Amino acid sequence: WQERKDGSVRIDQMIYVARDGHKGIVLGKGGETIKAVSQAARAEIAEFIGRPVHLFLQVKVRPG
Repeated sequence: WQERKDGSVRIDQMIYVARDGHKGIVLGKGGETIKAVSQAARAEIAEFIGRPVHLFLQVKVRPG
């Protein structure tokens, strides 16, 4: 994570899946699933650390 000048925290997180088909499941139609996961996680993390959170999630297929 990275602290920002305004006191908030930036978190970049990679989510690895086994197959390309799994990536579509995690993302959901139009990104709805990953958006819901991101919003819930952001709220939970912000409550836990007591400051605003900017959460950036990416989904990639793990090679091999």
